[in-house]
Formats: sequence, C-alpha cells, structure tokens
Amino acid sequence: MKIITILFLLSSCSLIKLKFNKDKTNVAKVDNLDKDLEKQFEVKEAEVINKPKVAPVVAGKEVEISKVETSIKKVPKKVVAKKSVVSTTTTTTTTTTSSSTTTLASKIWPHQSSESNSYNIWSKFKENYLFPSEEHNFKITYMGIGAASVLVKMRRNKVNVGGKKAYAFYARARSAPFYKWVYELDDIVESFVHDEHFVPLKYSLVQRESKKDVDHIELFDRDKKITHFRYKKVKEGKTTHKKKDKKMPYYSQDFLSVFYFFRGLPLNIGDSYIVPITVKAKTYNMRIDVKANETISVGKYSNIPSLKINVYNKYSGELSKQGDMVFWISNDKYRRLIQVKADSKIGAIYGKLSSYKLDGKEVR
Repeated sequence: MKIITILFLLSSCSLIKLKFNKDKTNVAKVDNLDKDLEKQFEVKEAEVINKPKVAPVVAGKEVEISKVETSIKKVPKKVVAKKSVVSTTTTTTTTTTSSSTTTLASKIWPHQSSESNSYNIWSKFKENYLFPSEEHNFKITYMGIGAASVLVKMRRNKVNVGGKKAYAFYARARSAPFYKWVYELDDIVESFVHDEHFVPLKYSLVQRESKKDVDHIELFDRDKKITHFRYKKVKEGKTTHKKKDKKMPYYSQDFLSVFYFFRGLPLNIGDSYIVPITVKAKTYNMRIDVKANETISVGKYSNIPSLKINVYNKYSGELSKQGDMVFWISNDKYRRLIQVKADSKIGAIYGKLSSYKLDGKEVR
C-alpha cells in the first residue's frame, strides 16, 4: 500500500522490548528459508549501547543524562581507532554536543577501489545521530484523511547477526481507526545494521493487510556480496513463494536503514548523494539532494529550523511512484524527521511528526 511504502522508503520507541525470532509479527518467518541461512543470520542479544548522548529536552527543560540513563547497564567502552573523513590518519572527531562522536570505526574497509563512489559517501558517515531508544511517531494523511500511524525507533541494545554486532531498527505502520473500514493494515519492518561499516546484514518485512499477508526476508552476506531474498505472499487463498540469490554491492542500504544513514551524512546545502538500495534481490539508486534551509511548523512542533531534502528513487513495479519525495529534518543536534511529502497518482501523501522521544522522554 502506498502510504506504507512512503515511510518505509525513508530512505523512515515504544519502550516495549522487541522479541526477536519469537513473535511472528516481528522478524519474518518464510516457509522456504534454508536452515543454514536461518542459523547463519540468527538474531541474538548482544550488548547495551553505552554511548553518551545529548540531553533530551522535556517540557522545555534539560534533563540530566545521569537521571535518564540510570537503568542502563554500563558496559566498558572499547578503545578503537577512528577514521578521519579526509585523511587516513586515525583521529577522534568531536562536535558541539556533550558527547564525542566519530566517523565509522577505522578497521579495514573492504572494496574501497571497486566501489569507490559509494565508499567515499560511507566514509563521511558519522554516528552523531544514532540515539539508542529514539522514537519517532508519525501521522499519515492521504487526500486529507488520517490514514495511518507509523512508529520508527532504534533499539537500545545491539544484537548479534552471524557473529557481527549490529544496530537494530524497527518500524511499524497501522491503519487509523477510521481508515480500517477502507483498508486495514499492520506492517512491521526491521533492519539490522553492521555497527562498523553501517551496512545492513538482515532486513525483514511482515505485512498483515486486508488483501494480503506477506513475509519478506533479505539476508545480506556482505563478505561474499550476495543477497539471499526469500518471500511468501498469501492473497485470495493463493500462496506465492519467491527465492533469489543475487550479487549485490557491498555498500548498499535497505528502505529502513537508509533513513538512519543519510541523517549521519554532512548534509550541507547543495550536497548530492547517490546511495544504492538493495531490495528483493535488486539494487536501485536513491539520490539525496540537500536543497535549502527552511523553518516549518507541524502540530505541536513550531518554527523548527529544518533542512529540505529531495529524494529521488529509480525503481519500478510494486514500489513504483510518480514524482519525488521531500523530507524536512530538523537542523539541530537531533536531526529529527519533521515531515515527509510524496506524490502519488491520485494525490499527495504526508507524514507528519506527532511525537519524538529519547529514553521515553518527549523532546520538544
């Protein structure tokens, strides 16, 4: 359904702990997923992300980080050499926030020469805007009607995927009460992203809708540069399976992880980035153009200095659309997504931020 595609092309927390590989409405289970692949990409608990963050503002007041994070189990932070954007000298980059933020970990970067254009973009990515327990809530309107709500969040804990540490991102879209009479949906997307090179290791989509049920898994073997795509759709009593194993670039995102990825890029006015997106065993290009500074107001969020970003996608078929998408993200220490607008064949679709929380505390 179009409204869900828009938010899951963000490329975008409740405090209930996610149950990986247990709740059928979370990580997809596809009937024909090979047992060896299932074991290789099994998601397991890892460590708490113990990274100091900027203090959230609750009702106009700064909240002390020590109070917000008293429940977090402290894990000794490893000392790892960090990679500078411009030179090969390993350094630690600081920002105006209270924490020390860096570019991606400076271990051996694979495929620098064969994928030099993408590598040049990835090497500029910074972890400044990865906030454990961050939660975006959006309201989706379609032809002026409140059609759905979408939750996009980052889980506090890292997980293990095939022996690699990964960030866990999650999105859930549900029909608005009124719109259920038109079309009912409850869709969940999850993305597990390597914590060093910020490339997805596993992506899953579970669609439970009026007209169809879909389970879609994408398993990314980054070492071999192969994606394993498994898919099951039940529609009108007919079951369809798809299975593909295809080559892919090392540096690519999925439709959820790209939202977190582009927030960590420099995003200077006039910048343009080409980001490969791998989905359904195909790789498409997403172009991200940083257009202007604008001040916008959405609901209770008034006069937010924002970056206007145009996003163009090259794809066809089920995910095809007309026109481009426009994103407005706050030009501050959070880079929250404030609003997204997308054109469809019969009207504009808007996603507007209804609340933004860190550690369960609303940030205004």
